[in-house]
Amino acid sequence: MLFSSIVAFLFFATSTVAQPPCTDKGKGVIDDCCTEDLPICVHWNGAAAHGVTGHHCALCINSQFPLSTRQTAPDEGCDEEFRVCVGDRPLAASVEGKDCAVCVNSLQSFSDPNDMDDGCPPQAPVCVNDSGADPPIRTRGTQCVAKCVDTSLTGSDQGCSRKYPICVLADGSDPCIGVPGVKCAKCSPASCNDGDPCTDDFCDPDTGCYHVPIPPTRHLRAPEARPDQETEE
Repeated sequence: MLFSSIVAFLFFATSTVAQPPCTDKGKGVIDDCCTEDLPICVHWNGAAAHGVTGHHCALCINSQFPLSTRQTAPDEGCDEEFRVCVGDRPLAASVEGKDCAVCVNSLQSFSDPNDMDDGCPPQAPVCVNDSGADPPIRTRGTQCVAKCVDTSLTGSDQGCSRKYPICVLADGSDPCIGVPGVKCAKCSPASCNDGDPCTDDFCDPDTGCYHVPIPPTRHLRAPEARPDQETEE
């Protein structure tokens, strides 16, 4: 009897020992009493601790959706490749999740191409799955694309934002009028052609067009010899 009482006492005493409380130290660092695997301090209900003492450590917090449809930074605890903190069900803002996903289909429709699904950049604002289809609303996808069409030789293309108005293929080239592309850019090689034979034209898809003057020596041709200047060998 005495032995069984001691075992029961030790069992209950051990099971009621709580983990030491954690403390939030800010974004981008491992919080106090947390680890590399579970770096973020949250409250008992999973809400972010935000600079105070919390209850336990979590993998990530969903710091983006639904606060804005135009945020591009990764959720806290996630990285540039897998940017969105997700859970077993859709998460509210600033609560813990269990995994990081490439993106989440967070918008019912794209009436405004300046909006972006959670985790997607403005150059490719739509979250889709491996087949290119939209996943169910507020569920994860595997890649970000732009559902754009080349509709203009010089102006903005359909499906692209004001900041990245040109619809292009994966290699940055023009799809041709009426043909879909896969991402949006500041420019394309065709849109950067200024028609000036004295410049080399370049497109940086993230910054725009560059027109570099060609050195004068490249325009000069060697003079042809006149018949009276030709010599016999």
